[in-house]
Amino acid sequence: MRAVVVVQVKNSFGYLPAFIAHHQRLVDKIIIIDHNSDRQLSGLARDGIEVFRVSAGLFAQELYAAYFLKKLDLKREFDFLFLLDADEFLPFKAKADLSTFMEQHRGTAVTSMRWRNGFPASAGPLDGQGKLYFTTWRSSTRKLIYNLRRLRDILPVMGNHNAKYPLADSLLVQIRPMRTDSGLGLLHIPFLGLEGLRQKLSEFPTQSYRTKIMRDLGALGISCNLATPELELSDQDLMSFVANYRTRATDLVANVDRSSFKPASFLDGLQDDISNLAADLARCPPAPVAHGFAGEAELVNRLRRNRVLVNRRLARAFGMQPDGTYAFHAPGEDVSAFQPAVQRYDAQHTMG
Repeated sequence: MRAVVVVQVKNSFGYLPAFIAHHQRLVDKIIIIDHNSDRQLSGLARDGIEVFRVSAGLFAQELYAAYFLKKLDLKREFDFLFLLDADEFLPFKAKADLSTFMEQHRGTAVTSMRWRNGFPASAGPLDGQGKLYFTTWRSSTRKLIYNLRRLRDILPVMGNHNAKYPLADSLLVQIRPMRTDSGLGLLHIPFLGLEGLRQKLSEFPTQSYRTKIMRDLGALGISCNLATPELELSDQDLMSFVANYRTRATDLVANVDRSSFKPASFLDGLQDDISNLAADLARCPPAPVAHGFAGEAELVNRLRRNRVLVNRRLARAFGMQPDGTYAFHAPGEDVSAFQPAVQRYDAQHTMG
């Protein structure tokens, strides 16, 4: 069976080389959906890796995922879809291990893994050399895995922690697939030390990240002023925060210390691959500024409220731009001018 990883990123430079190196040995293809990174990540494209750049101004993760899952029609080539973030790593070290997993779950439409939250022993990008530590337990946060042979359309929501499954392009009637918990832990590194946390706080929308961080810290009894650049968190605070990252209040684990974590060596042997990918990433040129227009937020809200003709309306409102990136079309925009570029891509993709 064949597997594909789709990953959405924005400036995940400390993760990307390790993420690609690890998953490239497991799956048949990696598709990178890049939302306005500072560098042009097309420099990472090669055999088995495809890159699409979203230049829309607004963060609309679930709409981008829905658009590309429909456009690329992945079920033509692949059996299983893993929709991940760049800070998530499948808990396998060889393609044979993944093949066994897919064979075990070939009869299930949707499988899940629950996070095992972790951290690197040293700050800086993941290079395959420093040790990585993960909780000895799985958190309450799950990520879904899709058996494309048993599903029709998929609309991931909430960062792929859940999904909707429209029937005849309508959410008014859905077929709810059977879902099973795989029993495995998805290796999750929410940030690379305090500097990584600072970066996420500066780059992610306040409502979707900073507000939740404040809530989670408060639930753990950790006092921290996120408005200050210092982020004066002790090592103990950091370990407790990582271990309970995005965990339901009823499932919080108290008295976290180093014994709550154990090392995972899934990046062993990948140092050279990671180094080469990091060099390619460093050579990627600066990226152009984002597209955006007045009324973009209202358009996105309207698309999110749609219950019928969901994919068709999204395909009319979002698509390839003259520069080859993908963004929402401004009201009144003549999208017919983009069609030659779209048709060229579709032809190349079909032939590939």
